[in-house]
Amino acid sequence: MECRFRSSELLVFLLVPLFFAASMHGQSTALAQDPTLRPIFKAEQEGRLLDAEKLLQVAIQDAEKQSSASPRLRLLLNHLASIDERMDRHADAIALAKRIVDMDDRLYGAESPNAAMDLSNLGMYYQMAGDDAAASQALERALAVARKNPGEELLHVIGNLSAYYTAHHRAADAKPLLTEAVEFCDGNPGPRVLPVCSGLRIRLADIYRSEGHPGYAEDIASDTAALTAGVVPDWFTQVEALNALARQYEQDESYDLAETTYRQAIAVIEKTPRVKDDPAVSDFEFLLLGKLFEEEGLNAQAEDAYERALDSEEAAAGPGRPARHAESLFGFLVPLAGLYRKEGRVSDLEPILQQALALQERVLGPDHIKIADTLLELASVYQEEEKYPEAAPLYPRALEIQEKNIGPDNPRLLRTLDGYAAVLQQLGDPDKARAVTARASALRQELAQHTPRAPAQN
Repeated sequence: MECRFRSSELLVFLLVPLFFAASMHGQSTALAQDPTLRPIFKAEQEGRLLDAEKLLQVAIQDAEKQSSASPRLRLLLNHLASIDERMDRHADAIALAKRIVDMDDRLYGAESPNAAMDLSNLGMYYQMAGDDAAASQALERALAVARKNPGEELLHVIGNLSAYYTAHHRAADAKPLLTEAVEFCDGNPGPRVLPVCSGLRIRLADIYRSEGHPGYAEDIASDTAALTAGVVPDWFTQVEALNALARQYEQDESYDLAETTYRQAIAVIEKTPRVKDDPAVSDFEFLLLGKLFEEEGLNAQAEDAYERALDSEEAAAGPGRPARHAESLFGFLVPLAGLYRKEGRVSDLEPILQQALALQERVLGPDHIKIADTLLELASVYQEEEKYPEAAPLYPRALEIQEKNIGPDNPRLLRTLDGYAAVLQQLGDPDKARAVTARASALRQELAQHTPRAPAQN
């Protein structure tokens, strides 16, 4: 069985997509200020998405008793849609997003900035569901609305639509949009929009590079890094700009410049109060350095960088520390696992995964959703080594954890069931393997016939 995550997917695994996350951030922040909703956020932080969903549905029902359309109800529905999407319930997220768009018409008007943002969210949900035609229609409608009220919302909508175009190899459509956004940024400078503007400039640089204009790409990346240096109190924007410039150097095979720039990003982190005391931030930069070394063929240096990041995260995941360090351990294992596999050193992964698993169990408890990821990766290592008896018990345990946290009908269970059936076949237990395969087939059929669930309305 292949590694569940590749090194190239590390950014996606560890970081939420910039523009979609930004469109939801203000809504979640507003909800977080409501003390009655703290149990919802606590459940989310602990990986108990089903519990968070149930609590949120109760809050929605209470809000519906007050009004069928209110700003608070809109925020609650948006947050429920984001939880549904995290659980891969695309149809439910889309149904909720449609309801929110209809609510915007009554609350703010069909051509308001809020309507533009919610249409953009709807388009992203369609894209994640694989409905490209509906995604394109919603995102382009969002752009038309946002252009009537040009502001920060326009930048987020352009971010989502340009990402859609890029994902579908439509750079010719994405480029003028990003150019429009950069021109808006140039005419509306300020720290509030600079983080989003920085991301849009970086994306435009990537398009120029893909078109065979590395000089333009590097100029844009350099200008972006210069714009943010010492100007933005937001350290993340500075680091993101430096990382983008380093990536341009990396793609030009200017490895020394890339390494220097990554180390500049580390220096920004180390001189930023509060941030410098959070090891996860600088640890992530060491993963990027490791990836650079690996591309150069400097595997020993790459291994040192990966191990430094992992060791630091494990040290930060001890008792009394924030649980997120234990939750993120698997993400920090991914690049080291990829390197070991490339070098044919799968057996070296066993003790590392076992140690990470023991630490997660101690800090997070035995039923946290993140433990399922580590269990499944350890099972895949055992399978690669043909240690099927060791792999077999990990699957039902991972399955039990997933069922408790995301439900028995979640599509993520399919990979677990398929892996378990394959191990049972190797162990010579065809009857049990058929039973597991039958459950996977039933779940696939159920998901294909799934009717979206939406909260009751008055």
